[in-house]
Amino acid sequence: VLLRQTYCGLDLVSEGPAAATVFLSGGRAGKVYRLRYEQGKLTEQQPLEVPKFDPATGYLSGLAVVPARNLLLVLNSGQDTLLYFDLKSGSVTRSLKTGYRPYQIIVDAAGAKAYISNWGGQSVSRLDIEKAALDATLPAGDHPTDMVFSADGRTLFVANSNSEIGRAHV
Repeated sequence: VLLRQTYCGLDLVSEGPAAATVFLSGGRAGKVYRLRYEQGKLTEQQPLEVPKFDPATGYLSGLAVVPARNLLLVLNSGQDTLLYFDLKSGSVTRSLKTGYRPYQIIVDAAGAKAYISNWGGQSVSRLDIEKAALDATLPAGDHPTDMVFSADGRTLFVANSNSEIGRAHV
């Protein structure tokens, strides 16, 4: 499958050992690509469109699926916003301001909190998913990008593109 305007956001909903729906951020295209993987084949599905997207300032980056809530969280780095997509309807149900230039998002194992690396803000924001509210800001190094949880879920490791790797207790 050939797609134009993709970026760093990538996640999937597994539907058994041989099937999944894959989501891929579309950068300046203003959409999230939806791909179906089944029986060893990948096919493009109808994308999720961002309403009133401005390609001059908008840029979709990180995304994360919250399966228990049928929810897809999508960052718009260019406009410092987070979008809530309902996966059943395919529409945006909420939007909120984030830190400066959000880059990547990761959801905890419980599906209750998400963490957003703010590439331009040298920080990581913590999101209460149910309340749709940023409830904490954690310091990070220069240009935080990707993140991963420790095996016990109590430590968040943060890759910083211009400095050392950081970690935060969550």
